[in-house]
Amino acid sequence: MLEEWWRRQALRETGRSDGEAALDTLRAVVDSLSQNFTAEREAGFDEYAHDYGRLAAYGLFYFPQGFMRPRFVLRELAQRCGWTPPSQGARILDIGCGTGAAGLGIAREISRLSPGVTIHGIDTAGQSLRVFSQLFADNAVLWPGVQMRTHKWTGQKLNEVEGIRDLRFDLVVASFSLNEMFFGRPQETVNEWVESVLRETLSEKGVFLILEPSLRESSERLERLRDHLCAQQTARVLAPCLHASACPLLKEGKYWCHEVRSWEPPESFVYINRKLQRSSGQSLKFSFLALAQPEGSPVLDSSTPDNPLPEAATFRLISPVAKAKGKMIMAGCNAAGQKAEYEILQ
Repeated sequence: MLEEWWRRQALRETGRSDGEAALDTLRAVVDSLSQNFTAEREAGFDEYAHDYGRLAAYGLFYFPQGFMRPRFVLRELAQRCGWTPPSQGARILDIGCGTGAAGLGIAREISRLSPGVTIHGIDTAGQSLRVFSQLFADNAVLWPGVQMRTHKWTGQKLNEVEGIRDLRFDLVVASFSLNEMFFGRPQETVNEWVESVLRETLSEKGVFLILEPSLRESSERLERLRDHLCAQQTARVLAPCLHASACPLLKEGKYWCHEVRSWEPPESFVYINRKLQRSSGQSLKFSFLALAQPEGSPVLDSSTPDNPLPEAATFRLISPVAKAKGKMIMAGCNAAGQKAEYEILQ
């Protein structure tokens, strides 16, 4: 349904009557956007939201990815961490929401658990907010009972934004926003901003979810942020980490922490990607941090009285799995805060 909505925008903006012809026209636009999102940024690249053609290309190729990424993390938080939204009336804040992919993906994931969800989207691009509102209204059947509010943002403190200044949120998401907001700025600025969101905007039992590109620069920014928050005890890291020690990958300086998740992309995405051959055609790659308020244990215990496990036996996979004769070999970041090699005998 969402794919069809974006396809209609593509037909209108390209002036084509044939769906595949419209996608062919937009493929070069997607390629240009991809270069700017992952490489050196052109001046004004973030103004794509004001260009309807580029916005349609964004919607067909990038919106589905942004819609799915936070849902993977929410499922982990529910299954591994036991986090659930309030039984009713959950508030979601989508920072730098764009056309609403992350906020709508989250609403789709949790609305059945928390009737009466309200999404508040803030962004500096008024055109993106208008598209967000129209997309939400036109596809209301996908999120019954969900309400949506948009707010123009000038980059000021969140507690100064009209319409949300007095609210606390059960789930705050910044999806691929930090790399734009803090491009070229010092790490300390990122740390201070995140701490202010935790302190002033997040509810007592809420989660602040930050998703970023899987590039080294953006991933290591999150690792440094995570180490700072753990050292200062100003947040509790729910995921991806199983510990509150210093990040072993950041300390080693060779690899960086990121997720690789399998997914089933929509047909329009597959068609556009057929010639572009972006890796996102097979899997979604991203870095993330799921943060909670600092009170409580910073480490989730993976053992139970019936099944006690040493910390080193519980780990998060941080490498591909290599198959050797009679065994599988992999690297993991374990609950003892160490990077270690593991072998699983077959």
